[in-house]
Amino acid sequence: MIIKTKCGEIEGVFEEKQYVFKGIPYAESPVGSLRFKKPQPKKPWNGVLRCKSFGTICVQNVEDNMKNLVSEDSLTLNIWTKSIKEPNKAVVLWVHGGGFTRGSGSQYSGVNFADDGIVFVSLNYRLGVFGFLDLEGVLGDEYKSSGNNGILDIIEALKWIKENIEFFGGDKNNVTVMGESAGAKCIGALLISPLAKGLFNKAILESGALQAIRDKTTSKEITKRFLNSLNISKGNIHNLLTLDYNQILNAQNKISDSDIGMLQVFGPVIDGECILYSGLESINKEVGSLVPCIIGTNLKESNLHLAKS
Repeated sequence: MIIKTKCGEIEGVFEEKQYVFKGIPYAESPVGSLRFKKPQPKKPWNGVLRCKSFGTICVQNVEDNMKNLVSEDSLTLNIWTKSIKEPNKAVVLWVHGGGFTRGSGSQYSGVNFADDGIVFVSLNYRLGVFGFLDLEGVLGDEYKSSGNNGILDIIEALKWIKENIEFFGGDKNNVTVMGESAGAKCIGALLISPLAKGLFNKAILESGALQAIRDKTTSKEITKRFLNSLNISKGNIHNLLTLDYNQILNAQNKISDSDIGMLQVFGPVIDGECILYSGLESINKEVGSLVPCIIGTNLKESNLHLAKS
């Protein structure tokens, strides 16, 4: 099955009586000069892009046998749909959890959603230092929203969905964002971000909300600890832009295991652009998206944290 999108043609596969498109790039690769910068819209390509297997996953800690699956070039999404010809199906964008430092869209299957006539989309977004490190204070205004790159990635994916989901039988005006744990916290950030307004119509937050948003004081302290772990100062700060990502990940691990304790080190930041205010203040000022929401917790999820006898 070949679909023509606004970026170019893509070819998917037919699995379990559904059409599946894997590893669709929704933004330019955030590598080289684009490292730590906000995502850029995907440029059109020539020919047919084969989207039959999942793309690489964002930089994170993995077992040795999975290291070949990790890359900075990983801003892709995946689509499951039962029918291309039947239009105006509801759309769900699934945002994975993982403490803002791990996980990928390829961990989840959209088969059951597609069986129910829903167009299901999963995605990768930048994690850890690459997605949530506030570098404005050391690299300047060009990196003003670097502490929200992960959120901006999701917003860029939503823009792609708005422009292209009709080609997969989806209704661009009936998009629900849905996520669990850190994924739900990302959705909390989307709800109060003026940049996400109008890109989705409903939200489902499982075991997370607005509690992960950092103020500038906190984000600057995390940046300071990270740079110290790499022995980088303002004098050689631009070395950060060319370091091998494994060195960056090792430094990230050091501060994640530091005296911050069990708190999640990374998360969205009040940057004055993507996120203007704290969660409560944003609600009081009616900033962001006033859409129907379902908020709750998952049954027996605490079992994940209980020691086995």
